[in-house]
Amino acid sequence: MKKNGRRTGAQKASANKRVERPHSTPRRTRKADKAKSSERNSRRQRLSPPLRRQHLIEEAFAYFAEVGLGGSTRELAKRVGVTQPLLYRYFPTKSSLIEAVYDVVYVNRWRPEWTRTLTDRTIKLQDRLTLFYKSYLENALTREWLRIYLFAGLNGAEMNKMCILLLEDRILKTIYRELYAEISVPLPPKYEPTAEEVELVWNLHSAVFYYAVRKHVFQIPVFEDHNAAIKQAVDLFLSGARQFVALAAAERSSELRGKSFLLRQAAGR
Repeated sequence: MKKNGRRTGAQKASANKRVERPHSTPRRTRKADKAKSSERNSRRQRLSPPLRRQHLIEEAFAYFAEVGLGGSTRELAKRVGVTQPLLYRYFPTKSSLIEAVYDVVYVNRWRPEWTRTLTDRTIKLQDRLTLFYKSYLENALTREWLRIYLFAGLNGAEMNKMCILLLEDRILKTIYRELYAEISVPLPPKYEPTAEEVELVWNLHSAVFYYAVRKHVFQIPVFEDHNAAIKQAVDLFLSGARQFVALAAAERSSELRGKSFLLRQAAGR
């Protein structure tokens, strides 16, 4: 009650309590959050073991690409929303988890059509190289792939060496053979390009690789039309590489003629 237009002490205290009452989350919002959380938990529970394993690998791939291979499995489990024991049920050690991630990084990124594209001699070599590197840049040289690849290299991982050997065997040596076939006659199927010949093709591959590193790792402005950038790199490579291969082809032809002459002489004796 008011006395002479004034509030009593009890009324003032009650009013202050109402003013100072903290803002609470609306009931609808709380229900929505619970529903979302329940939905996520239900989705995790419905995953079959193979799917859950694949999900954990994908999450680990994104996590290690962000923080490096020194990231802890405890933080990874927290990020994924599972317990650490559940993570260890699928990957007993951190090393086994990293190996599974490497399979995603290296093995699963390979596309069989790349080899078919590079060896299709019904298409000009210049166009084949451009088509291949467009696909390689878009599908392999992604931000996550590059970051984890560089982290792994700094960590001394053997998988990086395996990746380079695979790249040289399936891509770089194939490109050299196709370049040689364009200049001269095709090389024998069992011909193994020399270290110098492989290094020639590294010049092209490195240009495309470092374009992606500047964009995704260093995050500095690059020429955004990557198709035009690839075409430029291919054109520059071919303009110099053709001269190198033409000289190598002439030397090889001369060497073969010399061997043929010696064989004929030996046979005539």
